[in-house]
Amino acid sequence: MDTISFSKLLLKQGPKDTNYRFLAKHTFDFCQKRTLDTTVFKLKTAKDDSIDVLGRVKEVLVSKHYLTETADSSQIVEQLKVFQLENGLADDGKLGKNTVKALNESNYNKVIRATIAMERLRSKTDSIHRYVRINLPEFKLYFFCDDTLRSEHRIIIGKETNQTPELVSKINRITCFPFWRVPASIASKEILPDLKRNSNYLVSHHYKLYSRDKEVNSTAINWKKYSSFPFTVVQQPGIWNSLGLVKFEFNNSHSVYVHDTPTRGLFRNAFRSYSHGCMRCEHPQELAKVMLKYDSIGRKEAFTSEKFDSLMNLKTNYSIGLKIPIPILIQYQTVVAYRDRMVFYIDLYNREEELVAIFKKD
Repeated sequence: MDTISFSKLLLKQGPKDTNYRFLAKHTFDFCQKRTLDTTVFKLKTAKDDSIDVLGRVKEVLVSKHYLTETADSSQIVEQLKVFQLENGLADDGKLGKNTVKALNESNYNKVIRATIAMERLRSKTDSIHRYVRINLPEFKLYFFCDDTLRSEHRIIIGKETNQTPELVSKINRITCFPFWRVPASIASKEILPDLKRNSNYLVSHHYKLYSRDKEVNSTAINWKKYSSFPFTVVQQPGIWNSLGLVKFEFNNSHSVYVHDTPTRGLFRNAFRSYSHGCMRCEHPQELAKVMLKYDSIGRKEAFTSEKFDSLMNLKTNYSIGLKIPIPILIQYQTVVAYRDRMVFYIDLYNREEELVAIFKKD
């Protein structure tokens, strides 16, 4: 079977959907350009192995057809940066944990992950008029309406030890200047140690302490006698609040939501796995305005951007109920195709290992 006919056959296997077509095309191109090696390397980070690092990186990149044996040190670093971009990483030419994880994976494994992504697109049957889609390995949130992307945002997701779940729900309200009711686990593991060192910690960080809904003076308590946190802690609204200034709420059994954050500098990082499980959203006020714009269709009084800005200027807690709740799909797809390229994102939660193993069975 010649190249052209096989390429066309691959496209015919899925829906007439741009996401599938991009993914199929780029997967085919990858197979043509890169050798489908099955070698699993055991490269270490530069910190763990500083001897002949470039030589070891060169060996891997030669195996994956990014380099030839005659490549010099500058070419090694240049192609390492290309590899990092193709794997959703910062192109800094450094051998960090995630770059090592990507280099150690065989190209054969990567193609299997692309196949899994295509299969998920092939089996997709739902057609939603308006929805939010979050792809965790991509660290991205998308808001679609009428088959058109209306807003796109970087997100921060849960650490490997506090994984963000996959789920389907509906965003039913947007809260301005939210309160944060601190989960008991965070209060015990993170806040209690600070209180043992400084009894004024809660006051200085705008928290209030409650026992059976009655406020308690936190500075009058001997915190050193506690091994777990016996109170309820609520952080007050404001620029200091861990949820930031805007929160998007939806029902789920994991107690997660999408929200703003006061630590916005982390959005500059390519790999953004820092939270306790919730999804922190860059530029959430812009997302809220776009959502409210489309939610206003059919309303007697439109919730305009100006009205939202005026509400935010009040700097007080206020919830806006959506007329039509917006479906939110939190998904896990490690291989993503764009118009001009395909990216193999890190399987940061190792959720595709079992599927890859199934594909590799004879």
